[in-house]
Amino acid sequence: MQDLNYYYAPNISYSYYFGDERFIVGFALGWVYETGTSELNSGGRREFREDIRNSLCYQVSSGVNILRTKKRFLQISLGVRALHTYFFKHYSEERIGGALNFGGYELDKWYDPDYSAFVSIGYHRALVNDLDKKQSLSLRISWDIEYQFPAYYGVTADGVVNEFSSIRMGPSVSFIWRIKAKKNNGLF
Repeated sequence: MQDLNYYYAPNISYSYYFGDERFIVGFALGWVYETGTSELNSGGRREFREDIRNSLCYQVSSGVNILRTKKRFLQISLGVRALHTYFFKHYSEERIGGALNFGGYELDKWYDPDYSAFVSIGYHRALVNDLDKKQSLSLRISWDIEYQFPAYYGVTADGVVNEFSSIRMGPSVSFIWRIKAKKNNGLF
């Protein structure tokens, strides 16, 4: 996704805690909606591009909880993620002087998964109930850095293989409904 504007990703995960809930290993499955736009104006030429992508997300992560109290903790996580895209929509237009060229396409097909590695530093704060209770609602504010390994995106009209990697970085905000099944595991 070029020039990512918005990334929405609800998911459900299962986490296992050990070491008095200091360490965590988790698995997640979710849905991802991404949209990106770019615009370039120079010398009487205007280019505009908009992309939308829907994917399934599979994630494995591990982390450590530090500075933990009954209501809050800081979590450092590492993991790998696979995005399995099933819908992609592209629209572009180019205006040179008074002439306008535009086009686009919409693809409903399953692509090969894109793989990435990520690091996340997040602050968790319980909003309802303490974190030690069977259920709690918490707010997570984090800074995420993700490296997407080189992925194949097809061949351009000129016959050039379109393959590249990317780095995503930015803040994220999550609401987490935590359900503890037993002492050391639960849905998160």
